[in-house]
Amino acid sequence: MINNNVRVTGRIDGFAYDHTAYGEKFYASHVHIRRLSETVDDIPVIASEYLVKKDDFDGKYVEIDGEFRSMNMEVEGKSKLILQIFAKNIRTTQEKLDDENKIVLNGFVVKKPVYRITPSGREITNMLIAVNRPRWRSDYIPCVCWGRSAKWAEDLTVGTTISIEGRIQSRTYVKKLSDEEREVRTAYEVSIGKMEVNDDEKKD
Repeated sequence: MINNNVRVTGRIDGFAYDHTAYGEKFYASHVHIRRLSETVDDIPVIASEYLVKKDDFDGKYVEIDGEFRSMNMEVEGKSKLILQIFAKNIRTTQEKLDDENKIVLNGFVVKKPVYRITPSGREITNMLIAVNRPRWRSDYIPCVCWGRSAKWAEDLTVGTTISIEGRIQSRTYVKKLSDEEREVRTAYEVSIGKMEVNDDEKKD
């Protein structure tokens, strides 16, 4: 079973050098994906030099296949969860593509889901899902679900294995740093469209 599969299409920025791992250089960018509502999700992308060194991607429309991965990075003395698409294949096109944003995850719940109702009356549940990959590593993916699914997901227990289909979204928020200082930040998460429990561990 493929645990982590992403397919997105959209307009991409140029790639810039990010880091080197095991002698291989990796480059970072953002892909801009338009929703039906015309909101644009700006999603980070990381790719090997072998995928990006032969093409000038800046401003082009691309199809990207890969995985949605996480890593912990220390920022200002605190651990921060970094989320990005790890590209396994990138294809450019001469014409604008219909923007596509699809992700499929198979993983398990690692924190108690948090259910709430927004000021507008919309039901939402936040979850953190761990998705295994080779070499005993896991990606920790924040996910959100809505409406009746949110109420259903509230009772999922830690360790429950689930399959998810949805899209990757970006969301800006204001972080209070002090009484006088505020900072606009961007969060990335999976908006769940379809979810299925694989092990019948959901509470009654």
